[in-house]
Amino acid sequence: RGDKPILWLVSGLVLGLSILTRQNILFPFIITFVLVSIRPFKRALKCVLIFTLGLFFVLTPVLIRNYLVSGNKNLRVSKEVNAFWVGNTHTSSGVDVVWSPEYHRLEGRSGGSVKKMANIFLNEVKNRPQEYLRLYARKIWMFFNGYEAPSNTNYYLYREEFPTVLRLPLFSFQFVCALFIIGIILSVIKRQKAGLAYVFIAVLSGSVMLFHIQSRFRLPAIPFFIMFASYGAYHIFETIKNRNYKNLLVITAILIFLYVILEPDLTYAGFRPKEDRVRFFDRTNLAMSYADSYANEGEPHALDLAMRQCDLSIKDNRRFATGYRVRGYIQLLKQNYAIAELDYKKAMIYNNRSPFLYNELGCVYYKWGQGAKALIFIKRALSLLPENKGFIENLSLILQADE
Repeated sequence: RGDKPILWLVSGLVLGLSILTRQNILFPFIITFVLVSIRPFKRALKCVLIFTLGLFFVLTPVLIRNYLVSGNKNLRVSKEVNAFWVGNTHTSSGVDVVWSPEYHRLEGRSGGSVKKMANIFLNEVKNRPQEYLRLYARKIWMFFNGYEAPSNTNYYLYREEFPTVLRLPLFSFQFVCALFIIGIILSVIKRQKAGLAYVFIAVLSGSVMLFHIQSRFRLPAIPFFIMFASYGAYHIFETIKNRNYKNLLVITAILIFLYVILEPDLTYAGFRPKEDRVRFFDRTNLAMSYADSYANEGEPHALDLAMRQCDLSIKDNRRFATGYRVRGYIQLLKQNYAIAELDYKKAMIYNNRSPFLYNELGCVYYKWGQGAKALIFIKRALSLLPENKGFIENLSLILQADE
């Protein structure tokens, strides 16, 4: 596109917005690529400066705001939980988010220092090379695998619950990834000038594998998967158009082979027993979304849909406290206070140390007009979590009502 400043400026703005959406480390790789690939150097430097201006035009207000809010301590886009050790202990799957004892041990030793964390990690790899070799082989496999590893939302549950284009095989990651691999191979063979796209794929993919493989973290790399998948599809159509059936047969065979081997692996390459795609707690997450939709927007059928998901969750795991807790909340919204009381007490059978359960049951009694019982349970919640502002406000409401 030449030296048009507006295009470099817009590119910087887009990267800035991308970083605000989900942090990435693309910037140094992009400017390095530009400085190396564009000649003369003065022209490359001009492009980099305009690109950087666009980037910081977007980021600067956020950086200043966060710096002031933190008491002039932190100059960063956002403050996130340090998730590095979630997917990098020798016992982790590399896929799921599990706050394991090993995570807490290594996180505690790191002390919030990136330098310490890096040194500890290198020592861990040195002491357990085989475990870490298997861990990273598993991460690479699961990154390219067709399984949409869920976090707080589950792709398979939403595909089951809502009739959208996601139900079509064409829109599955399994198919896109198979076609992406074809496209990458063809672009290398035909020597297409896709250097920057290769950089984006490598950096975005590598940054996900460095932490843990979940579909929402893999998502920023998908546009570049689609780019190469489109090139692969274009080449297939060109092969058909040119009646080159021998090449078509070879490419089709490779595509089918890739599609088959990328079948969602629910065992994480043998790390765990095969599990259902939809987990019981995914259903309670969706149930809460339905319940909140009713509470905030008055959606008429939302509570029935929420109750259905709770019942299915409890059916899958009858000792799951959250299933009863969410069902109790739904009954509270329906003003079925006696049933809500029973559900919350069932939840307490399986988790009697949750202050939130006691607080919510106290709210049930308050709405039910049983102030004395409400007071007992709110005080119990505060004894478990003394400085919770919500609990304190609820206690004040109950005391005011008794005056």
